[in-house]
This record gives sequence, structure tokens and C-alpha cells, in this order.
Amino acid sequence: ACTIVDDRERPYWMSEAIRAIVRTGQAVPLKPGQLIERIGYFKQQMMGPDDIIRADTYRTDNGVISLIYREYQKLLASQHLLDYEDLIFNVVRLLESDPGFRSACQKRFCHIFVDEYQDVNFGQYRLVRALRPTVGKDQNLCVIGDPDQAIYGFRGSDVHFFNQFSQDYPGAL
Repeated sequence: ACTIVDDRERPYWMSEAIRAIVRTGQAVPLKPGQLIERIGYFKQQMMGPDDIIRADTYRTDNGVISLIYREYQKLLASQHLLDYEDLIFNVVRLLESDPGFRSACQKRFCHIFVDEYQDVNFGQYRLVRALRPTVGKDQNLCVIGDPDQAIYGFRGSDVHFFNQFSQDYPGAL
């Protein structure tokens, strides 16, 4: 069983990760709050520590962020902790890698309703797609939203997923 680290506790764990990396001789130019924001964004984009180096090479600080991200996750795991982004990140990774788990979840959650669909991020989009694949009849999927009301782009949401819905689920009404 794991405990969720809330926003008050995250700076402590991020600071611990920074201290561990600094002890190795690596300079860390970013503050804990900046790192929490950047690593949270990467998790919402379903990117692990290695992914951020390969995908975003124009950022010179991604190497150190990758190190801190890895250390932060190691510290959380050692204490049986997860942060909010881990909830979706870990579930999506498991759904996409374990067909038995995915099938069990698809059967258990036979109706999916997503409110404010215009504000989903990539991880949330992949969660919906894993639970309700785009093929097959009887999708039992309901999303609601208004693309003109999209307000969480600063948190990684992308109205593109709302606009993509009718292409993803052509049988939707």
C-alpha cells in the first residue's frame, strides 16, 4: 500500500532528491518548485526520466532533471509514496503493458464518464483510450466538455484531444 504525497510534502522530497544529486557533484540550477512543475509535466506527458532526454534535446537542463526525477522516484518508492501524477502515470503504464490487468479493468469499469474533456492531458487521454479502445461496439464512453472553455493548458491539458474524440470514436453520438 502506498500513501499519496500532497502538495505540502512534495517540496521536502524534491529537496531530498536535489541534495542526493548535489552530493554526487552535479550542479542543480533549478529550485524544488520548478522541478516539481517540470517533472509533473513530464509525467502528464507519460515521459519517464530517460524519455525526457531523448525527446526534448534542445533543453540543456534535461540531463540534470532526469537525474533528479530518477532520484525523486527512488525516494518516494523507498517510503511507499506516490505523487498525484504517479497515479495516472503508473496506471496507464500498467494498462498498456499488462493485457490481463487491462482486460480486468475494462470489464470492471464498464461505463466511463469524463467531464471537462477539453482539459485532459496526454496521460489522461491515454488512460481513457486504454480503458475504452477505439475499436469495437458498445464503447459505453461518455465525454462532455466545451473546447471554448479549455483553461488548463498551463497544466498540460490539450484541447486537441477533445477535437480528436470524434476521429478516435467515430461511432460516438
